[in-house]
Amino acid sequence: MLDVKEIKLEVFDQWGFVDRLMIRGNKAHLIDYKFGFNPVDDAEHNAQMWAYTLGVFDKYDYITEVTVHILQPRLDLIFTHTFNREADYGRIHKRIKGIIDKCKNHTEADYTPGDQCIYCHKLADCSAVHGATMQIVKAYDLTHDAQLPELFQPNQLSTPERRAQAQKIAIVMEAWCASVRKHNLEFAKEGGEIPGYGLQEVQGKRKIFDSQKAWETVQNKLTPDEFASACEVSFTDLAELVAAKAPRGRKTAAKEQLEEELFTAEAMRRNEPSYQLKRIKETNKQNENLIQ
Repeated sequence: MLDVKEIKLEVFDQWGFVDRLMIRGNKAHLIDYKFGFNPVDDAEHNAQMWAYTLGVFDKYDYITEVTVHILQPRLDLIFTHTFNREADYGRIHKRIKGIIDKCKNHTEADYTPGDQCIYCHKLADCSAVHGATMQIVKAYDLTHDAQLPELFQPNQLSTPERRAQAQKIAIVMEAWCASVRKHNLEFAKEGGEIPGYGLQEVQGKRKIFDSQKAWETVQNKLTPDEFASACEVSFTDLAELVAAKAPRGRKTAAKEQLEEELFTAEAMRRNEPSYQLKRIKETNKQNENLIQ
């Protein structure tokens, strides 16, 4: 019996890794785990499983049957289907070749924006996605101070003015997306049903709020240094405590002195700076020039 994990299967000029493949005699069992929270197509119709099955038939010419098992532990789902070489090979070959050929010879007319787009490396340059989102952008422009530009692609931002317009669109779309998530969550929490989505509880982050009690709990297991290495001290909170003990009028100076002392003692360091684009306040005339 052959039992291998993470085996590479070639399908035409493509390839993929199947989680587990077991072969006994002329029959094979192909197991693929899906750990996401969204159900996938069942084993009988799943295109990925068809491709894996084709890969098994082509790699092992003595295999007459491939039984596919799709396991989704988080959804408690198992899909199983058996493909027969004589009965199914031709239609599997035709379907998978058709999918690959269509991907290679696609045109913009073939683009259909949907949930699958978040996995596509061409998302930023996709004209179909831009066309769909521009309709939302134009209707949801929060500033109402300008006519937003026509469709353009981020990789074709040829002028600073174009980049300014794109930045504005990005801000509007982020606001729209955040609003959709917020209101849909509220709707679901009130008992509403959203097709394809279910409300799931996410456990809150564990936080120790009494360090003294925490130390008393573990002092027979850890040294003070070991316990200290697991502690995270907020400079802001520490500075407020120090400033509270300083004389009136000296609180800011106490915070500044504490900061200097902590840097000198190498007990604190500043992380690398991050960057963000912020809109600069301009005159109305400058704004008009920007959007023309």
